[in-house]
Amino acid sequence: MFRSDNDVPGSAKLMMAHPDGTALRILLDGSNRQSFFSSSFSPDGTAFTVGIAPGVGPDGNADVFVGRFNSHMRVASLTNITQTNIWESSPRWGTAPLLP
Repeated sequence: MFRSDNDVPGSAKLMMAHPDGTALRILLDGSNRQSFFSSSFSPDGTAFTVGIAPGVGPDGNADVFVGRFNSHMRVASLTNITQTNIWESSPRWGTAPLLP
């Protein structure tokens, strides 16, 4: 999973491909003036997380979103999981114990 250049208006895209470059696919298109930042797959590969700006928090800061894939590895849903005053753009999926 990788992103294209965010600096050219309307050109930002979040994409994925096989390690050899085949099966290139656009997951999210930023044609509505969105920019994409860090992203990672869930451990089981059925979902991903990505930083997107503008988010839904104040001042259009970046927020973290979780996307779910359908059976054809297309984005079936995209859910915002942060809405804060700070810039949140570098999510990493991993495993850790639950917080108390």
